[in-house]
Amino acid sequence: MVLEPLSNPVWVKGVVLRIAEELGVHPETLRSWVKKAQVDVV
Repeated sequence: MVLEPLSNPVWVKGVVLRIAEELGVHPETLRSWVKKAQVDVV
């Protein structure tokens, strides 16, 4: 849900803000989850 749109750096801020709002979490919380998921994938 988050990782695919983040492949386009132009959309990153808007994508994170929109999805964080949909999930009811702070954008920084979502960013930290995404970073962890990216590390876990590698």
